[in-house]
Amino acid sequence: MLINYDAANAGDIYKLMSQSIIPRPIAWVVTESGSVVNVAPFSYFTGLSSKELEAHVSEAEQFAIPHTRPVPGYPPMIEGAPIAFFCDFHSEVDLGESKTIPLIVEIKAQFVDDACIPDKERMTIIFDPIARIGKSYAHIGEERTPPPIP
Repeated sequence: MLINYDAANAGDIYKLMSQSIIPRPIAWVVTESGSVVNVAPFSYFTGLSSKELEAHVSEAEQFAIPHTRPVPGYPPMIEGAPIAFFCDFHSEVDLGESKTIPLIVEIKAQFVDDACIPDKERMTIIFDPIARIGKSYAHIGEERTPPPIP
């Protein structure tokens, strides 16, 4: 399923983003320059991301990864990925002397594998995301219901 954020309602966009942007997930960021497609792991991917990505992309070696291009005009996504975002650059945030330069991007479309959406009407997403913990990677684990707040 490909969700065009320009055509989606705010409630569905919120549901999609809140279920698929999780604390410190790993994004496999795909960039394209001419005929060269680069894939680089990028942690600290959140609703606000960082220009630190450029170092990861420039240091990445070229290698073959199967990919598909569901949204014309955007870099391809990794074939088999359960979720992918297609974004336009909005702006950079200048933090002075910091090596990290946060980027603001606007999500224009989101791909969610149909197998991850058991309830399309409620936009419920179920998948097994990978997050970064220290220098390691981990699966999020079991889902828990939060305790009631009095």
